Amino acid sequence: MVYQVQTKEFQPGGAELMWAGGHIPVDGITRRTVIQEISSTARITLFSLASLGSVMGLTFLFINIKYKHRRAIKMSSPSLSNLTVVGCLLLYASVFASGWDKTNLTDSAIVIKCHVERMLISVGLSLAFGSVFMKTYRIHAIFTVAVKQFKQIDLPDWKLILGVLMIAVVDGAIFILWITMDTAAVTNINLEPLLDMTEPEKEIFNVPVVRYCTSTHGQYFIMALYGVKGVLLTFGLFLAWETRNICISQLNDSKYIAASVYIVSLTIALTVPTMTILGDDVNMTYVVPSAAIVLVNTVVLFLNFIPKLYLLFTLDDKSIRVSMINPTGYGNKSERQVAELRSKLEQRQKVLRELCVKLTT
Repeated sequence: MVYQVQTKEFQPGGAELMWAGGHIPVDGITRRTVIQEISSTARITLFSLASLGSVMGLTFLFINIKYKHRRAIKMSSPSLSNLTVVGCLLLYASVFASGWDKTNLTDSAIVIKCHVERMLISVGLSLAFGSVFMKTYRIHAIFTVAVKQFKQIDLPDWKLILGVLMIAVVDGAIFILWITMDTAAVTNINLEPLLDMTEPEKEIFNVPVVRYCTSTHGQYFIMALYGVKGVLLTFGLFLAWETRNICISQLNDSKYIAASVYIVSLTIALTVPTMTILGDDVNMTYVVPSAAIVLVNTVVLFLNFIPKLYLLFTLDDKSIRVSMINPTGYGNKSERQVAELRSKLEQRQKVLRELCVKLTT
C-alpha cells in the first residue's frame, strides 16, 4: 500500500510531515481471531420459547397426575402420558444445551456439551414418541387380537413403560459405544477475514472461527441413531393406520399420532438440507433445529393433551364410552362392520351356550 506524504515549506527547525488522512500508517495488516457465537437475540428468543414450552409441559404433567383417576385421563394411560411430557421436556432442554455460550469453554467441555446435546434429543424423542406409540399398541392388541381371536391380552402399564425404557436403553448403548470407541475433538474452521470498519486505517482483519465437534467414525453412530428413530416412526405410522377405526368417544388417538409423525417427518425433511447448506452460519445452525424442536414439541403436546383436557372439563365420566368403530366418516361401511361383528358375536354366543349345556349334563 502506497501512502502520500505532504510537506510544508521549509521552516526553521526542519520540515513537518503531513500524513494522508491525518494518521500514521501501519506497517502491515493485523489478524484478530473472533470466535463465532450465537447472537443474543436468537438465544433469548429460543430460550424464551423453550421456557414457555417447558411451563406448558409441566402444566400438562400436573393435570395428568392430579386427575389420573378421571376416565378421560385414565383411559389414555396417564403413566405413559407422563413419559411423553418427560421426553418433551428433555427436547426443550436440548435447546438450552445447544445455545450455551462456548466462547470461554475448553475443548473438553465443548465435547461434553456436544454429547449432552445429542443425548437429550435422542432420548427425548424415544420417550416422547415411544410412550405415545406404546399406548396405541395396547389399543391395537386389544381390538385386533383380543376381540377378534378371543384371547386375553395382558399389557399393564409397567410392561409398556418397560418397552419405552428399552428404546431409551438402545440410545444409551449407542452413545456409550460412541464415547468409548471413538475419540471426539474440537475442530476450528477459519472463515473469510473481514476488515474492521470501525478503524479501517489500522488494517485490522477479524478472522471468524467456527468451533464444532468432530469424530472419526461419528457418522456411523449418527446413522445408527437415525435408524432407531426411523423404525420407531414407522412403527407409529403402522399403529395409527391399524387403529384408525377405533375411537374413544370424540377422542381418536390414531389421527393425532399420524399428525405427530407427519409433522416430525416434514420438519426433518426441511431441517436436514437447510443445516447442510448453512453449515458455517452459527446463528442459522442453531435457530433452524432449535425452532424445529420447539415447534414439534409444542404440536405433539397439544395433539396429545388438548383433546383429553377437553373431554376432562366438558364431559363427565359416564358420557365417555369406548367404541370399536369411528362413528363419523364411514357411512354404510360402519353399518356393515357392525352387522358383521354382531353376527359373529351371536354365532359364538350360540356355541358357548351349547358347550355350557353339554358340560352341565
